[in-house]
Amino acid sequence: MINIGNNTIFQIFFHTSTLSLKMGPLKCYILLFFAALVLGCQSHQIVKEKFLNTIPIGNPDSSVEIFNTDFNKITYKDMVLYELPYRESFRVDGSIISDSTKYEYFIFNKTKKSGYLFKKITDSFQLQKNIDSLLTPRTYYHLTFDSILNLKNKHEIREDDKDKIKISFISQNETTDSIIANFNNELKILQYSLAPKLDSIFQSKLYKVEYWFKAKDRNGNALVATFEIRPEVIIDKEELLQLFYRFEKYLREN
Repeated sequence: MINIGNNTIFQIFFHTSTLSLKMGPLKCYILLFFAALVLGCQSHQIVKEKFLNTIPIGNPDSSVEIFNTDFNKITYKDMVLYELPYRESFRVDGSIISDSTKYEYFIFNKTKKSGYLFKKITDSFQLQKNIDSLLTPRTYYHLTFDSILNLKNKHEIREDDKDKIKISFISQNETTDSIIANFNNELKILQYSLAPKLDSIFQSKLYKVEYWFKAKDRNGNALVATFEIRPEVIIDKEELLQLFYRFEKYLREN
């Protein structure tokens, strides 16, 4: 991969007259063309990010169930695709015969207020849904952990380890003993920000938040809720690109 800084193209233009003298106008324009081409390719990369959360839920009998969920966000140009989990259960006479997690898709253009929900990646775009209504209860959409900064009577414990920073926010409140924010400089490549203000303050990338609750399970173990984001390897790139091309064409024609 060729890495070119954001200001490289301006540096090239700044030195156009010098390049023209040394290389000739034609070679200079060829250089400018390829520089612009590389920068254009960088802005059109397909990017996939995985979101994971673990949430403890208390039952009336004092037992605790741990719910683990995840979803993926894929971006290409000005389009966004979410892979969203849903549970599919089959019951016979009230008994669960099978219970599995499957995924459905939601695609939209960043400039629009609605998108399209579908079950298979080859499905047509028919079921239109409002972006806010669909994503807010099922994803981190509009969710920010910057509110950690508003905790009252808190003190911070910072641990540094190379590119990683761990901040424990200790606060005396009714529900949590502490909130731990995990940062990693190497994850600045992530497009999504869990907490823009915290990222800016610590000059790093918040990738995981842990809520340590005062409540314990009946065995005395701590209850912890976690929210995490990480880059994900794209295995089905060509299939996803075909979907984005098809959606792009659909938007042009409708």
